[in-house]
Amino acid sequence: MLGEYYRNGELFIAKLIRRREENKAFLTTDEVLKDVKIDDEFIKENFREPVIEFLGRSNVSERSTEGVIIDLFRKYFEVSGNVKKKMLFSMDIECEGDLNESVIPEKLKNRFKTEGFTLSEGAAVTKRKENEWVIGDKERFVVRKKAGKLNIYANTILYASFLNTKRGVCSYCGKETEVFDHISYIFPLYRKIDSITPDEAKLRFCKKCGFTLYCGMAYLYKKGKSKARKAEKNIRFFFYSHDFDALEEINKHFNNQEMLDVSNYNEINTNRFCVSAFHPYETLFVTLFEFVKYLKRKNLIKDVGEVIKNVKLILAAGSGQIYSHRSIEGNILDKLTRFFVTIIEESERIYKGIERNKRPKKEGPADLIFSGFFKNLTINKGDFGEDCRLREEFTRHLFSEGMDFITLSAILMERKKNNQRFPPYYTNFIVTYMEVFGMDKELFERINRLGYELGKEMRGTNLENFVWEIHRARGAEQFYTSLVELQAKLKTSIDLRPINEYEKGWREAKAILLNGMLNAIYGGKRNE
Repeated sequence: MLGEYYRNGELFIAKLIRRREENKAFLTTDEVLKDVKIDDEFIKENFREPVIEFLGRSNVSERSTEGVIIDLFRKYFEVSGNVKKKMLFSMDIECEGDLNESVIPEKLKNRFKTEGFTLSEGAAVTKRKENEWVIGDKERFVVRKKAGKLNIYANTILYASFLNTKRGVCSYCGKETEVFDHISYIFPLYRKIDSITPDEAKLRFCKKCGFTLYCGMAYLYKKGKSKARKAEKNIRFFFYSHDFDALEEINKHFNNQEMLDVSNYNEINTNRFCVSAFHPYETLFVTLFEFVKYLKRKNLIKDVGEVIKNVKLILAAGSGQIYSHRSIEGNILDKLTRFFVTIIEESERIYKGIERNKRPKKEGPADLIFSGFFKNLTINKGDFGEDCRLREEFTRHLFSEGMDFITLSAILMERKKNNQRFPPYYTNFIVTYMEVFGMDKELFERINRLGYELGKEMRGTNLENFVWEIHRARGAEQFYTSLVELQAKLKTSIDLRPINEYEKGWREAKAILLNGMLNAIYGGKRNE
């Protein structure tokens, strides 16, 4: 994952240089990077640029202090508290009198300049408390009197990492050089508990590799925890491709004002999405659906669809110091794209056939199947995170080319118990997914049809609750016994061949059969 994130940093550095140097505007990313020299001067000049891209210009500007940026980082990264307490240098106390008079003496200004900071004409000093002063400028410095010295500290990104080095080996390039080990905002997707991590196992980076990784945040997409949902996890993801052109193309299209909320730190704009989500996989699933919907609306599916095959997506989710990671390959993203396009087109066709006064008010033409089905996979538990827990498990399998009928059946049975509606467009969603992902849908359709036909015979009779007898079957023998009993009660013959032929086992066959029954008893029309 380190290499994939680094690639995004290289892409942004090349973009930055092209923007500033006209003679390099038409060079390839590899050509631009060939001549880049990442030294202290380059880092000081450009360290705000990836932050502006990550958090948005409405939140960060070229004038934003490092202290302000660090505070904003804390919303998404595990930034340790000592970042703000970096001591830059010490001086004798002869400047104390001037500081008490709200004057910055020339000697102190010159020392700042020697250390690489030039105070502007507008810089001002105020006494915050006894033996402590604050100098406010483009950066914010704190002066503290201690043991007969004036110690100058900075709220600084630079001196906590890039400019606070010692001899060592870079964890990325492997060179022995000057390295630093404060990486919380350099590579924010890797976080170990410092107290139990051996010193030799900690990540350390040289200035070039560290700053390149730091620039990766320019293409890091995120959704933070909402204030109302304390248990919610931060969700971050980024794209990767060995092909810089493909990587640039996918980021260019994803980084738009319909997908990102410029008023909320450039977060994924879930407020506009057709389905609300809580957990990582379901949030990503809805996000990708909305992205494909955007591409289709802009007639970009053909062009971007080819690019998607050559990229992969890396998802990181968690809170505190614990993150989980998942890599989703381009072939999966390509199939998901085709799946979403298919159900969008089918939704638009169905929508046109609905009388105007009967069309749903909340779902648009493109959302009908996705929203109708996916929104109705939650369970009323009184807590949104718990409501979505089973849907998250079901969605996790969708990213692995799998259809988790057993979890889906658990969702539907819980919804039945809570008197919640059967998810509309159940068959449309399931069959389309199986077709696109090359799964054997014939046996599914046969078992689903058997369940649906049995459900129709049970509907409106005292046998409706017999689904619980089947659901409670804990072994193959008990399952088959319940079907024989149902056959006797219905006075009909049940063709068990599809169930016997289902190679994935009786549990999954039972789940598909039950889902078909529930669809007939509590669902809508046959095509749902």
